[in-house]
Amino acid sequence: MDLYKVGMRVEVVGHSDGFWNSYYGAKVLRVDRTKLRVRYDQIFDEDYGEYTVEDVDLKHIRPYPPESFDINYRLTVGDDVEVYDRDGWWRDEVVFD
Repeated sequence: MDLYKVGMRVEVVGHSDGFWNSYYGAKVLRVDRTKLRVRYDQIFDEDYGEYTVEDVDLKHIRPYPPESFDINYRLTVGDDVEVYDRDGWWRDEVVFD
């Protein structure tokens, strides 16, 4: 469980209808054996007037990506990609060039 620590930024995969294969940035608030409590960066709860806090299974968590990456990479048909849209990262595939 040393992989995640309180205060660390992570990404959480969407696990409800309409959000499968999307990832959202969050900050770790608590670390348990099988779950993390996180506060999302972009998902705002209008009812409570604050960003959504949720307990998430470790299988739905991944480390936050690096700040920079190689922008000169050439994509080809069939490549798996992630595209930032609607406040999250969505997995997809390149279908034309």
